[in-house]
Amino acid sequence: MITRCTLLIYLSLVSLFAAAQRVQISGRLKESSVQSMSFGQIILNDTLQKFSKAYLASPEPGEGAKFSEHYKEFLKLSQDTVYIARPNTMHRFSITADLKDSLIFKSYQHITQRHAVSDLIRKDSVEITLLKQPCLPYQNCDQPAEKLYVFIAEKISVNYARDTLYCDRFSMDSKFDASYKIIKNLYGDFKGDSIKFTAYDHYGVPAFSHHKYVLLFVSKYCGKLFHEKYQYFDVYPTTNGRWASPGDPRRFNSSDTSRVQIEKIPFGTLNFDKIIDGVYHNMTFTSPYFKIEGNCVEPIMGAYAEELFEIKKKTVLKARGFFSEKQ
Repeated sequence: MITRCTLLIYLSLVSLFAAAQRVQISGRLKESSVQSMSFGQIILNDTLQKFSKAYLASPEPGEGAKFSEHYKEFLKLSQDTVYIARPNTMHRFSITADLKDSLIFKSYQHITQRHAVSDLIRKDSVEITLLKQPCLPYQNCDQPAEKLYVFIAEKISVNYARDTLYCDRFSMDSKFDASYKIIKNLYGDFKGDSIKFTAYDHYGVPAFSHHKYVLLFVSKYCGKLFHEKYQYFDVYPTTNGRWASPGDPRRFNSSDTSRVQIEKIPFGTLNFDKIIDGVYHNMTFTSPYFKIEGNCVEPIMGAYAEELFEIKKKTVLKARGFFSEKQ
C-alpha cells in the first residue's frame, strides 16, 4: 500500500538524487495518423495515476478536508512541468528525469508507450511515434430492447474499459465494465445472484459507481446488457426492512407528475459527510430532506425504491419506449 509519506518521497525523487543522476530527455513525440498533436503527453513515472489511486479513489466519511487538500494537490500536479510535459507544435518536448525513472508517452486513441530513461539516453535521438489503435467497422443494433431489468444491487466492481475504436464513428463517452450483486428484483426478474453489464458516461466515471447500494436500470440490446444511461438512485436499507433514498425523489426528474409519496424514512444511524458526499458522491443536501449540523448530515425524508421506480416509469423510461401512459 502506498502511504502518504512514501508517495511524497516518490514525488520528490528528482530532487533527492544527486545531480549526476539527473538527465534531460529531449525529442519528438508524434502520432502516426495526424499532422498535429493536440492530446500528446509525456508523464514521469505515471505520477498522476499513482497519486489518484492513493488519495482520490475511496475517501471515507470525516475525511472531507483531507480529500479537498489532495484534490488541489492533484490539480497542481497535472499542470506541473516537472511531472508532465506536452509537445509543442513542432512535436518537440523536453523533460528532466532520473536514470531510474520511466516515461509514459500517450495520446488520445493511440497506443501508449513506456520507456526507461536509461534506454532513451542511449539513443542518438529520441523519436517516439504513437500508433493509432486498430479500428473496426461499426455495427449498429437496430433492434428494440429485448428486456429491462430494474433491481437494487450492491457494487462489486466498476472498471474503466478501453472501448472498441470504430473507423467510422466517434464517441465522446467513456466505457466501463460493471459487476453488481443483486439484492432485490423490482422488474424483469433477472436470473442470477449477480449481473455484469456495460455502462457509458460522457462525464467520466459513472455517478452510480460512487455508492455502495443503488437502484439500477439495465436493458438488453442484441443480446448484450447495458446500463440505461445516467439512470440510478442511491438507496439505503431502512430499519423497517425496506430500501429507500433520502432527498427529493424528483431531483433527477423535475418533469415528473406522478403522486410519489414523500415521507419520513427510518434510516437508523445513517449519516453523510457534507464535503465527501457532496463532492465525491455528487450528492445535494437540502431541507427538509436532511438535517445539517456542521459537516454531519442526517437523512430524514425521502421515498422508497418502489416509488422511485414509478417516477422513472413515467419519465425517462417512458420516453425511451419501455412504458406507455397506461402502465
